[in-house]
Amino acid sequence: MECYEEWDVTIPPLPSRSRLYRLEPIGSGTPYVESLTSYFIRLAEEHHVFPGMLMKIVVEPLVRDYSQQKDMHHYYTTSGNQTNLLNAIGSPAIAMVHVLEQLTLRAGLRNLTLLNWAEVLSIRNLVRQVRAWCPICYQEWRTRGEIVYDPLLWVLEPVTMCMRHHCRLSTRCPHQGCQQSFPLLAWRSRPGCCVFCQRWLGMDSDMSSTSASDLKEVEVMWQQWVIDNIGNLLALSPMIELPPARKQVHDKLALAVQHVSKGNVASFARSLGVNKARVKGWVTQKNLSDIEALLHVCYFLGCSLREFLLEDTLTYQLREVNRFPLETLQKRPSVQTNRATVWQMLEKTLTTEEDPPPSVREMARRLNCNLRVLYECHPTACNRIATRYKEYIRRQAKERVQLHRDEIRRVSLALRTAGAPISYSNVYRGLSRPVRIPWKEFSDHLNQVRRELGEDT
Repeated sequence: MECYEEWDVTIPPLPSRSRLYRLEPIGSGTPYVESLTSYFIRLAEEHHVFPGMLMKIVVEPLVRDYSQQKDMHHYYTTSGNQTNLLNAIGSPAIAMVHVLEQLTLRAGLRNLTLLNWAEVLSIRNLVRQVRAWCPICYQEWRTRGEIVYDPLLWVLEPVTMCMRHHCRLSTRCPHQGCQQSFPLLAWRSRPGCCVFCQRWLGMDSDMSSTSASDLKEVEVMWQQWVIDNIGNLLALSPMIELPPARKQVHDKLALAVQHVSKGNVASFARSLGVNKARVKGWVTQKNLSDIEALLHVCYFLGCSLREFLLEDTLTYQLREVNRFPLETLQKRPSVQTNRATVWQMLEKTLTTEEDPPPSVREMARRLNCNLRVLYECHPTACNRIATRYKEYIRRQAKERVQLHRDEIRRVSLALRTAGAPISYSNVYRGLSRPVRIPWKEFSDHLNQVRRELGEDT
């Protein structure tokens, strides 16, 4: 009897399947690592849905189970007023990282946030609330066929420039009729596009209005130092096995005070150009130091941020004090408001036919003063400006709805003429800019058109 070799016919175990695409983050281990909100926007784009829909249907139920958060609408609505926290150091970032790693089976997503530095950084002055970007970077990436994304570096409050192109980061849509700032993550966020008008935010260098020509040389030097130091820290995140402890940093701050001013907290605070109470809070371990203050301390002492946070306390040696101009370390001085000028400007705004009309917030930005100051100076004018702006927003909404309805009707008639079915997919594909039409609004308009044309709905 002939013998044959034995075969193992046991079915091998199949690897786990992820619920969402196992998208690879951009720039891991480099200073330009992608932010978590940018990663989520790209993830939604890969699944051909809006981030708000992906957050509400897929992510929100899991986050609620994990962190017991009852209200999460502020993470995906148009206002997105708390989405900056997803890149930061608190429970929103922890929950988001946990859920996205579970959905994508992609480990290490905490490196797209600042969670590794949670013990030594305060949330104060850490991450900005509105999206910031370099329009020239966007345009170059698109031209070269590279992926458009937002580095975590652009999310941080102390970073205000792109040193690759020596230009300011933009925070407002450049297109006429929009010119709005928007959150890091909103319902209709798309890579490189405005949340509101959905137009492209990239721009060639010769067209960009965000040049650094109006910056002082000392400010450019400060930004270069800030970006180099924070970038090095972000690049080190994947390699950090044991994050720095809070006590370690407080001990170094106390050592710095002893080295510079022989333990005199008030003298050290004056030399640094910050409030005495803040320095005392650092030394007594009552308060965490914010990243901006840490950067100032490190530059003042002539050491890098990496050395200050990660070097062994026993071998750490403070260098000679580096005298940096104090005006770059201190907060901007308060602007003295000329109330007569404010009153005149508000009156002038009411008489001009500006399109679009400015909001009260926009007037505060132009006049470089607080909203409260505007209402104190001329409450009547502020109320009229606010009313006019609200009417403009309502009028724009009505016009938008009418444009959508007209385009849906035009595409439906073209399909009927061609003998094709007036289906949701056929009409949606025929729209010029379908992403601008919310699905419910689209379906309501299409059903109305189909009823008028005698089609079944």
